[in-house]
Amino acid sequence: MRRILREPLVHFLALGALMFALYAVVADRNRDPDAIVVGQGQVDMMAAVFERTWQRAPTADEMKTMIDGYVRDEIFYREGVAMGMDRGDQLIRRRVRQKVEFFAESINGVPEPADAQLQAYLDAHPDLYAAPARVTFRQVYLGTEADADMPQLLAHLNELGDSDAVQELGRATQLDARMDLAHETDIARAFGRQFAQALVAMPPGEWRGPIASEYGLHLVRVSQREDARAVELAEVRGLVERDWLRGELAAANERYYAGLHDRYPVRVEYSRAVAQ
Repeated sequence: MRRILREPLVHFLALGALMFALYAVVADRNRDPDAIVVGQGQVDMMAAVFERTWQRAPTADEMKTMIDGYVRDEIFYREGVAMGMDRGDQLIRRRVRQKVEFFAESINGVPEPADAQLQAYLDAHPDLYAAPARVTFRQVYLGTEADADMPQLLAHLNELGDSDAVQELGRATQLDARMDLAHETDIARAFGRQFAQALVAMPPGEWRGPIASEYGLHLVRVSQREDARAVELAEVRGLVERDWLRGELAAANERYYAGLHDRYPVRVEYSRAVAQ
């Protein structure tokens, strides 16, 4: 060991390392802390955004304009922070909070779920993914009030059944005379929620009514219905996976926030009058 320490090459290497460290310290001390440095990474990112937007690389003048804009933004930002303009501004607070939350999402990666996890999530939330009831029906519009001959019209409709001839009866309207295997939401969009709820509960086979919609009264006949049913994971896997990942990420972010919260003493001061 002593022989190695006496070697001139070892002394030379040690002296070189010392000079390198000294240069780094001096360079750091001489570096202007107020300098705005536009690094190669920032320039590359500006160029990439420009190219995605305009489908071509920026010219030298366009690149200079973007760099000048970045420097301008940075100068005004630093001046605003120096004057305390960032403090007490709810918009800035919200934006910074969002950036921290985005950062938390980037570090709180959630692994791809297994089918067993997705099935368990589906079993715990069956109503979110159940296939809704669907019905095929016809309707005849009566207007805003039922006529005195409505019972005779209803009897005649039951004689015609599901015939296309029923389209000639009732009052003229732009509403759909027939809808095939329509979901309750689609029916509600066309006729209103009250009409849709009454229709999906109606047994098939007979003309019934009058049923009120947002436009007036109708006689209706359901010819086919499919009751609401639970679905298999394969039918809604994409939706279940999206919701499962969203829930897992939210839980991970809450754990991250709880850890941050423990680092900050919190004191709430307010008058009793305000609290009331």
